[in-house]
Formats: sequence, C-alpha cells, structure tokens
Amino acid sequence: MLVRRFSLAALAALCSTAYADPQATRDDIEIRRILSVSQGTIRIAKDPRDDALYILRQDGAIERIDLTAARRVPTYSHRDHGIS
Repeated sequence: MLVRRFSLAALAALCSTAYADPQATRDDIEIRRILSVSQGTIRIAKDPRDDALYILRQDGAIERIDLTAARRVPTYSHRDHGIS
C-alpha cells in the first residue's frame, strides 16, 4: 500500500512538471507568451526572409503567426493542398 501511494505521488509530481512554464537558460533569450493555439498544433516553418512563423493545425489549416499583432493569419486550408 505504501509503494502504491509513493508511486501515485511520484506520478503526480512528474505530471505537474510536464506543464511547467518554460525557463530561459541564457540571459540573452526571452520567453513570452504570444498567443494560444489549439492542442495538436505544430510549428512547421520559419521564413528566413521576414522571420514569419507558420503553424499546421490538425484540420489541415496552415496559418502565419503575426507576432506584432499576436494573431493567427489564415494562409492555406485543407482545400488548398488536399490533405487534412
């Protein structure tokens, strides 16, 4: 019974650290929340010409992140590329 309680406590501690806020490990790096995206969204590209970030949602939508306005700009939908 004691082992079971310890295991559950250890599991709970691991889960809480998995969702911890990220911390910069260097002084010249700043981490800040810009906007929230839905679960399952991934970053797919950064355009080196203008540093724009592009994300892919699970429904196939590709969006550009407007960092100055902190918003997502629809770029392509699954109808444009045929993959969803």
